[in-house]
Amino acid sequence: MPSTSTRTRTAGSSAAGLKAGSKSASSPRLARSARPAGKPRTSGKPRTSGKPRTTGKPRTSGRPAAARKPAAGGPGRARRAGAGLRRLLVAARSALMAVLTLVLLVAGVWTSWHTAQYAMFVKGRERGTMTVAVCHGERCTGPYEPSVPGGAEHARVSIAAASAPEQGARIEVTLKPGTDSAVRTGLGGILHAWVPFAGALLLAALVVAGGLRMHRTAWGMGLVGVLLLGGAFIAL
Repeated sequence: MPSTSTRTRTAGSSAAGLKAGSKSASSPRLARSARPAGKPRTSGKPRTSGKPRTTGKPRTSGRPAAARKPAAGGPGRARRAGAGLRRLLVAARSALMAVLTLVLLVAGVWTSWHTAQYAMFVKGRERGTMTVAVCHGERCTGPYEPSVPGGAEHARVSIAAASAPEQGARIEVTLKPGTDSAVRTGLGGILHAWVPFAGALLLAALVVAGGLRMHRTAWGMGLVGVLLLGGAFIAL
């Protein structure tokens, strides 16, 4: 039977072994907990944050920033000023061509109306028959006989040679008030009275086509002018 001292030593060694085992088991935890708190825990190869990651080759322009930005008063402003000046010149040219077209048309209507009003509106005017006797230059003359009651005979009245037929022919005319100037009536006289306006239409058509670039309008004006001229030629 072992003695009391032997049991005491055995118990002491067993307790010392258990204490050493517990220290060795808890040593990895103590080692992990002994790491600095500021350093993050990493697994594998640590990532470095030195140079930022880029995808592909960065885009660069061959010129420095100062060269890319136009300076005040540089070629950009000059180009804008040139474009504005061109627009101003185009607008001025269009306005001039429009005024010229209007002047031509107004002049044609004004010239034609001085004769057309007597050829178109014969009611209440002195009208009768003229016999073409002699033609000199741009005028033809001959005797006039009234066709309405109260009219007076004229031994000699004149008419435009372009609207007069051959010598000896008789035509219906109306007299301008207070003169011996006769105007041919009927379709031939009316078309002949608007010949100046037809010429103005042809000239205006050229201006509209060349200056305003309105080709359809120009074709329409030219066609009306040609029809008036052709109708007057056929009627006379």
